[in-house]
Amino acid sequence: MLSLPILRNLSAAYVATRRPDCIVSDFPEYATEVAGLSAQQTAQIRDLAGQVFASLSRHPAARAVVVLGHADVALRVNPPQRAAFEMDVSVKRAQSGKKLFEAELVRKAGARSVLYMLRLEAFGMGSAHRLVLNPQNEADMRRNRRVEFFVLTQHVSGPSCDCSD
Repeated sequence: MLSLPILRNLSAAYVATRRPDCIVSDFPEYATEVAGLSAQQTAQIRDLAGQVFASLSRHPAARAVVVLGHADVALRVNPPQRAAFEMDVSVKRAQSGKKLFEAELVRKAGARSVLYMLRLEAFGMGSAHRLVLNPQNEADMRRNRRVEFFVLTQHVSGPSCDCSD
């Protein structure tokens, strides 16, 4: 699991060296909703939400979940608009994954107040972190179209200042 300070400086090099706690891939081209995936794929997100909920009552508790959305190279989009389009698709995937995770967490807890115990963030990565750099077929491309979940456990203290009363 990642440490919470990484949330602020989520660099490509760091993410590339870490293993996600959950990966949901196999999105159809340009699809962004996790609800359209198979029951097995959405079950992965629901299971992770259950694990995170259970961790809230023990040490170290989960403190944050970072959801990263990824896209494949959008070859059908004109090159000048391609990067922005890929970023938009990846952001929507991340937000969709976060929404399902959030809903399952609330369902497990029985109350929305559980969301105050945990920081949830969603980021789009565009096509910058493809698992298959030169896909040869649709299956390779679907591996790149994914949502990754990272669970962070370290608590961060609040900001400090050199103020005097």
